[in-house]
Order: sequence, then C-alpha cells, then structure tokens
Amino acid sequence: MNEFSTPTNLEDDNLQLLRTIKAELDAEDAQFHQQAEEIAAHTDVLSLPWLPLARRQELPNVPGIYFVLENERVIYIGLSKTSLLRRWWTHHRIQELEARTGDIKIAWLECRALGLLSVIETAMILRFQPQLNQKMGNRIVPLRWLCSVRSSSEDIQRKSVLLRNMDWDLVEEVASKLKLDHNTALMWIVRLGAPSTPKRYRRMLKKLEQAFEQA
Repeated sequence: MNEFSTPTNLEDDNLQLLRTIKAELDAEDAQFHQQAEEIAAHTDVLSLPWLPLARRQELPNVPGIYFVLENERVIYIGLSKTSLLRRWWTHHRIQELEARTGDIKIAWLECRALGLLSVIETAMILRFQPQLNQKMGNRIVPLRWLCSVRSSSEDIQRKSVLLRNMDWDLVEEVASKLKLDHNTALMWIVRLGAPSTPKRYRRMLKKLEQAFEQA
C-alpha cells in the first residue's frame, strides 16, 4: 500500500469523516496563512520595540515573535508561546550572537493569538530570509516515508521515537478510534496533515474526538 491509496479496511462513514476533517483543516490553514502573510507584509521591523542583546533580561514576559537584527538587518527570527523573557534566558544562539562584531539587538512583535504564532513566524522567515534560519522547522517529513512500505507496529513505533515532535500516542488513539492497524492509522495521519506541523495533527485528533462524541 502506498500513502496515496485508499485503505481497504476503512468503512465508508469513517472514510467520509476523514475527508471532511481534511477539508476543514485545509480551510482553517488557508485562513491562518492569509492572516499571517498580511501581518508579515505590513510589519516594519525597525519600528518595533527593541533592546540591545546585552539587555535581553529586560525583554517582556509575553508571547510573540522576536527578530535578531545585526546593523538593522534581520539575521534570525524565532518565537515564544509563553514568554520572550524566558526564551532568552538560555537561548541556544546567545554565544554565537555575542561573538558577532555587528550591533546586535532584539526586536519583538507581541502576539497572543497562539494558534497563529508558528504560521506568522514562517511568513516572517519567508519575507526576510534571515541568515541564521537555515533549518526545516517542525515539518514531519520522515512520516511520509514510513507509510510507503508495510511495517510492523513495533517497527513503526521504534522509528517514531526518532522523529521530532511525533507522538506515538496519536497513532495509537487514531488506530483505536477507527479500528485500524497502526500502519494504516499512521498513513491517515500523514494524509490529513503532511506536510504540516505537529499542531495540525493535534487539531485533526481534536476534530476526530468531537465527531465521535457527537455520533
């Protein structure tokens, strides 16, 4: 079975349920991305509040997007869903930034819409192309490969432990609710979410739980 084939052990009602959930998630994601792109397009980083790197202990205790600037140029973008201050207590790039010779400062955009934070971060990175944001982010690319072959439940579980932000509990719960083997459940999680962030999988599961509660 490849990842694009239809599982034969899904009842019609469950298949339609999964398709409905995917359509709802796609519509929500489209709205999120539109909002994030508008915010990114209209954000003037140089007009945002900022502090020198040496005064990072004075950052506000709010969620939001932060921008590291070197001589007025954005070189890194990140986020905190809880506190910009706590995020910078032990930031993994502090030593690297302190070693740079330019004028380093941290600007920030407060954002309490936590559901939008990661989408806004991505939109900002796409707009500013920061030098230090050379990573794939939270996309769960390997999951697509896992579904391309028949694997035992134990083998899938073993591989899942190695994946970033992947909850084996999610696979087991979907398998239980739809009465699927683990391989098929994993395939449907990928089909509904990939390429995506772990948050989309949580949203998918929440909608699935709501559907079963209403049934």
